[in-house]
Amino acid sequence: MASESFPYNRFLGEYQELAHGRPDGPALRDSVRDHAVPGEEKLVRYLRSGSALAVTGSPVHDALSSEFIGALELHTDGEWFWYSLIVSE
Repeated sequence: MASESFPYNRFLGEYQELAHGRPDGPALRDSVRDHAVPGEEKLVRYLRSGSALAVTGSPVHDALSSEFIGALELHTDGEWFWYSLIVSE
């Protein structure tokens, strides 16, 4: 049984095309753009500085191209949660 106090509504980036996404989440394809937005570098640094809560060894494929891109991690800043990848070289 899930904990009633766990903040399930505090997840970012749960795009509907992702295996860990939500069926009612935003469309990933609608979020793709060919240019950066002001402050994007600062946001990326912030997201990369989050603490890892969980890491999976399961393969993750790019939802747009189907290419293998790495392993999935769950991060937090203590208030919000988001997924990122350990990218394979």
